[in-house]
Formats: sequence, C-alpha cells, structure tokens
Amino acid sequence: MTYLWATLIAAVFYAVTRIDAGVELSPDGRFYASGPPKPRPYALRWLWPALCGKSALAWMVLSAVSLIAWGPALAWYLSLTGAAPWHQLFGVALLCGLPGLFRLNTRFPILVDPPAFLLALVSAAFALSGHPAYSVAAALAAGASKESAPIFAAAFALSPWPLIGLVACGWWRATGPIPKWAAEWLRHPVAYARKAQAGAWLDWKVVALPWGAVLPLALCAPFDRRLMLAAAAGAVLGYAQMFTAVDRARLFSWAAPAAIALAVTAVPEGWAVPIAAAHALNPYRGT
Repeated sequence: MTYLWATLIAAVFYAVTRIDAGVELSPDGRFYASGPPKPRPYALRWLWPALCGKSALAWMVLSAVSLIAWGPALAWYLSLTGAAPWHQLFGVALLCGLPGLFRLNTRFPILVDPPAFLLALVSAAFALSGHPAYSVAAALAAGASKESAPIFAAAFALSPWPLIGLVACGWWRATGPIPKWAAEWLRHPVAYARKAQAGAWLDWKVVALPWGAVLPLALCAPFDRRLMLAAAAGAVLGYAQMFTAVDRARLFSWAAPAAIALAVTAVPEGWAVPIAAAHALNPYRGT
C-alpha cells in the first residue's frame, strides 16, 4: 500500500507540475531527439535516443512513466535505509517538490535524466537489499542512459556494484560534429562552466535554497554514519558537476535520494504534511 500511495503522490505532482510549468524543448533535448551520430557527451547516452528516436510522443511517455515511477522507487530505497512507511511517503513528497529535479524534468520531457535517475535508484535499492546481480543489471541500463547514473547509484548504496554500469556507456560510439550554437560549451566545457558559474558557488540562493526543506532537515538529522556518508558522497558528486556544466540545481539535486534518506529522520510525525506543503510551495526555489 505504501508503494501505491507513493505512486499516487508522484502522479499528482506530475499532473500539477505539467499544468503549471508546461512543456518545452531544452538544448539537450535537441541533441537527444536528433539522429545519430551525436557529439559527446550525448553520444555516450545512447539507450533512450535509440529507442525513442525523433518521436516526441515516445519521449513524453518515457518521461511521464519514469517520473511517476520515481515515487515507489524512492519509497523502496528509503525502506531499505530503515525509514518507516510515513517517512517514505514524506520523502516522496520532498523529492517531487524539488524544482531542479522533478519540476525541471517535467517541463523538459526530452531528456535522459528521468529514466537514468529511476534506474540509479533501482540499482541502489537492489544493492542495499543484497541482490548484486540485479543491481548490476539496473546499473548497466543506467549507464547506457547517462554516464553519471551508475556513480550516483554507488553513492546512494555505498556499494561498488553499480559502478559496473559504466561499461554500458557509449564509449565506443562514433561522435558527430558539434553545431556552431553549442561549440563553446561542448569544446571547452570546463572553461565555459567556470565562466558561467562565476559568483554562484557562494550564493546561498543558488546552491542552497532550491533544496527547500531537505537541506535544513538533513542538517538537523540525528547521527547515522551510513546515511551521512551516502548523503555526503551524493552531495560531492552533485556539486562537482558544476565544474563541467552550466546547470546548477539540475546537477546537485541528483544527490536527493541520499539527502532525503537523512532528512526524513529529522521530521516529527505531526509535522510531515505542513513541511511537505511548505517545501512544495517554496517561493525561493528558483526557476
């Protein structure tokens, strides 16, 4: 029943976000929906472009199904960290209220992030539940979706098994030409990111407020060595991506599962609903 409620929460968030945010095509989406070959790093993320091709409908369905499946997948992951059922549902509400993760991927459906994030969660959950073979299988699909997904899965579970998924990235695939409109940030990603992120690293409105209630709850959580290590590993990986890309909340919010696993341990039972509502309506979440 918990997983059913988690699915319902994610579905409601998806419907409301879709109505509120609408649908747009992102620069990354232009690459995913184009034919092969693609420039790196898009050439590495071959699985879903190969399956969905140029079909906008296929991408929309993939995005919707994946985002709604985040709910039960996170609930499963949280259950394996020791979270009670109501903590699991509260965690799902926190995840769906993150603007850089759930809202962004709802607004831009032609992205590989929704299935990649889902598969990373599943891989981590299998690793935590003592099924390394299934964890590796999910990690391989995650790696074929996005090269960073197996690394995050390993951090969520504090397990090396998901790292095997890196072999499924399209390292062997031919790369295509870089279009002029993307030349600067694809040819010189570190230099371009350094320029784009100037002034952002110490701006708490940029690097902290998009977390909403997750960050203060995680900072107030009781000591749990394993949960804190997983949250710290996820945070390091998430923020490190800002050295090579221009996004911000979209990048560091990938640390959410481990951060939420820590955050839910800090909320008193009677405060879950009002905190989740305030989190979802966070006026400082950014765009």
